[in-house]
Amino acid sequence: MTRKAPVRLRSNGKFWQASWRDEYGREQRRGIGSKAKLSRRDALAKCQEMAATVTVMGEAGADMTLEAWEGRQMALRGSLAETTLARYKLAHRRLQEHFGADRKLRSITPGGANDFRLWLEALPSERQPNYKKVDLLGDFSVWSILTLSKSIFADAVADERLAKNPFGLMRIAQPKKDGENVYVSAQFVEKVIEKCPGAGWKCMFGLARYAGLRAKEAMALERGHVDIENATLFVFPRESRRTTKQRSRKVPICPRLMALIVESLESMPDGESLVCWGVKTNDYAYHARKIMRLAGEDWPDPLQTLRASCATDWDETVGEFVAAKWSGHTVGVARTYYKSVKPEAVAKVTGKNNFGPQVPENARLAIVSFAENENMAVRL
Repeated sequence: MTRKAPVRLRSNGKFWQASWRDEYGREQRRGIGSKAKLSRRDALAKCQEMAATVTVMGEAGADMTLEAWEGRQMALRGSLAETTLARYKLAHRRLQEHFGADRKLRSITPGGANDFRLWLEALPSERQPNYKKVDLLGDFSVWSILTLSKSIFADAVADERLAKNPFGLMRIAQPKKDGENVYVSAQFVEKVIEKCPGAGWKCMFGLARYAGLRAKEAMALERGHVDIENATLFVFPRESRRTTKQRSRKVPICPRLMALIVESLESMPDGESLVCWGVKTNDYAYHARKIMRLAGEDWPDPLQTLRASCATDWDETVGEFVAAKWSGHTVGVARTYYKSVKPEAVAKVTGKNNFGPQVPENARLAIVSFAENENMAVRL
């Protein structure tokens, strides 16, 4: 709902101007014409005509609070994936913590948006009783919340709750990831696969390293998604909803991965349809790291690193466009987040054949010690 803005006549030397107040209370002016050609009566008439088109927010839209807007925006954004909706809710919570849940949308100015940014950057991290970090406000967390806040107010503008986005002119540069991607060759993955407690877990590591599947894509892969005859597998978005991280695609199966899949299918329990049977979605990352340590290996973000290593291999063999299609992301994303330098390239210069994942020596000693401890077994 909108109401007509009172438009007043103003003088600017030899010219007439129309003046009104926007939703932030700031004066706005627009030229009408020359005083030599336009009488005061005609200028007033033009102001009346402009009043029909120049509007500010009406009471119903302008007085909407942050809390009320959260409910409406979540309904408008209902088609997003669960994880994305959760990130939006976190951004809403941060906005309400800073401004107050009953703060009116139109009362938040660009200056207030800048204050919110400074508040976020100074906000300490949170910890849950189980010591798992949540809502970590590092550079990436601050960037994520600010980006979504900008989108939240953009939706308010689109829904005619605001005339201008207070975050609209804020420059929010995505932080650069520290360090470079780690490349993990197949021989080190095979050491981990040997320590897997079942064929389902073997497939989990195999699908990440040899087919470039995301962890949840691998866990959702069913028997019917595998075409043994044509050596291909089909990846479908969960809940039939495509997002930036859920894309339908067909991926080739290399001979080594085919052997792992066949082993999994042949040993699959009755009534089971998931290829990675025995892998639980709620704690797969924890158990994946335990299996790696039993094999005396470790690298950051276990399954994502294997996916990136697969993408690197594909990029060299079939080109970046095909590699990106098989991996389910864009070429731009691949260049930024997935490409890594193979140890073989470094060896050509140094003459040292150290092809393993680059893990600090003190960390590797701790991993070997962990693997040799008979009491530390993987329990699934």
